[in-house]
Amino acid sequence: MNAPSTETIQRRIPVAGPVVIILAVLCSAAALAFYKREQPIPVDAIPHIDRTGDYVSADTCKKCHPGAHASWHNTYHRTMTQIVSPETVAGDFDGRDYTVDGITYNFYRDGDLFMVDAKKKNSVGKMRSLPRFPRRVVMSTGSHHYQAYWVPNEWAAGANGQAIQINRQPIEIPLYYNITEKRWIPKQKSVIEPPGTPGNSAHWNSHCINCHSTGGVPRFDEATMLAESSVADFGISCEACHGPGREHVEYHQNALHRYGQHLTGGPDPTIVNPERCSTEVSVMICGRCHSSSQPIDLEEARKHGIQYRAGDDDLAEHLTFADFAALPEIDDYYGKDKINPDGVQTPTSGHTFTKVFWKDGTCRVGGDEYNAHIKSPCYLNGDLTCLSCHSMHASDPNDQLAAGMNTNEACLQCHESFRENLEAHTHHAADSSGSQCYNCHMPHTTYALSTAMRSHRIDSPDVQRSADTGRPDACNLCHLDQSLAWTSEYLHQWYDQPVATLTAEQATLPASLLWLLKGNAIQRAIAAWHFGWEPALSASGSDWEPAFLLEMLTDPYAQVRFIAHRALRGFEGYRPEQFPYDFWSSEEDLRNYQRTGFTNWNTDHPPGSELSDRIIELTGEESLTAFLKAMSGERDNTPIEIPE
Repeated sequence: MNAPSTETIQRRIPVAGPVVIILAVLCSAAALAFYKREQPIPVDAIPHIDRTGDYVSADTCKKCHPGAHASWHNTYHRTMTQIVSPETVAGDFDGRDYTVDGITYNFYRDGDLFMVDAKKKNSVGKMRSLPRFPRRVVMSTGSHHYQAYWVPNEWAAGANGQAIQINRQPIEIPLYYNITEKRWIPKQKSVIEPPGTPGNSAHWNSHCINCHSTGGVPRFDEATMLAESSVADFGISCEACHGPGREHVEYHQNALHRYGQHLTGGPDPTIVNPERCSTEVSVMICGRCHSSSQPIDLEEARKHGIQYRAGDDDLAEHLTFADFAALPEIDDYYGKDKINPDGVQTPTSGHTFTKVFWKDGTCRVGGDEYNAHIKSPCYLNGDLTCLSCHSMHASDPNDQLAAGMNTNEACLQCHESFRENLEAHTHHAADSSGSQCYNCHMPHTTYALSTAMRSHRIDSPDVQRSADTGRPDACNLCHLDQSLAWTSEYLHQWYDQPVATLTAEQATLPASLLWLLKGNAIQRAIAAWHFGWEPALSASGSDWEPAFLLEMLTDPYAQVRFIAHRALRGFEGYRPEQFPYDFWSSEEDLRNYQRTGFTNWNTDHPPGSELSDRIIELTGEESLTAFLKAMSGERDNTPIEIPE
């Protein structure tokens, strides 16, 4: 065969060449897209799935219970912990820089991969990535209010100084994404912690695995510093509340067993139904996670996980619950015996659990409702369970309240005697917020996730208790313009409550101002939240509050500043576009915002104006500036840290 001529080759190239090139490009692009789309999370980067015990997974439950599975699937329990993917990420991975404690973080996407780079200036002032960055983001926690992100903690120093690999021990990036605000927030500024608290990077195995997954087992070996953690399901799935389902599944594979169960309709001994448990056991199922507690045997829990399973008779066999009455040296912890150079008092003694309580022993941390619930007379003297008001499968996922439980029906279902003449009991108009049972008996005196939440210790307003312990009372959280003495007089008239013994300030100044300006950090946060709460503005007038919220823009605690600004921007003249605020604002920026706000206030409300007179009436002082300075000078700087 003769070789083709040069002319023949030249004729072929223009025809075949583009086709080959185009096919090659298309194949390469497809392969790259497939590679990026299909890349699995590295097996050692996250806890592995382990159902060798009695767990079977939510997907198995779905096969027979599609309706219940669908309603659960719509909740934030399911999405508490998720493997990162385009479907699960709420944060903006748009390539912008955020600097925390001298390290600049950049969140960006590489196809379907979510990445984070961390850079710091080197000795010659150039920005360089930290070792082993950029890293792939592999896991998220939260999907309702905040979302935190985790990267593999691939290396650590071994005993011999050599680098060793750490398996399934993801670490947290120190920024949270605020889903409502649609912005990144430094972790230390997204929680109530004393100013200047050093940043830290949490380990999911140490902080989250017990409650933010189902069947979590850390398997942490302190000798080797290796973690081979596993979960039955990421997130809080069916078996967290109904117990491991293997026996149930195997039993009901027999058709006769299934039909027999349908015919009898009685309790199924192979699975736990919280609605059919005793009051105590039903509440324990929720209390397993919704409590302030610690494993009784911490070392055992780190190795094998917490062994409590839904339906067990005694949660206290596994967990030690925070109990205010049993804490040592309470007075020392809450005292004011040491002040650091920043003017923030630091405790010389006390117990971690003291962070959880008001001084009357009421839990003040959102998410730890069990500690409050079991102190309620409706539980102690009745049959109140979490399911009396909440529902996993028939509720709005935002609050998990069952139908009608956001009304007085929540209380009237048990307290029938008040149904016919509610006003005789409340002394408020029946259709007003003052006649909503939970506003008086479950006020917003717990804190979590940048907001005030309802206390789950159901009780009645008590002015003397509030004056003595600092826990805000329900009446003055609604009537922001009234003093404790005013409240005490009405409670005495209406309910024969003893008249409270009060200080001169408590007797004359609005209690809300004392909490907002002179209180400790959690009092200030809760008061600031109520300054934007519609029922309070309706009861107190909605025009004078900005004068005091402006003072909070330079509060030492970032969360107090944020909550105050969020309340402030609900007032005309302080809308976000008119009065910007950001967690990244410098102290100088904050002071400038505050000065601008006060300048505008004084211009709009000069001496002699209606609102100026209203401020004098509230404070008893001619000068708002002098009043605010005097109050802030007496601010309670006892350090407050709310564990979330």
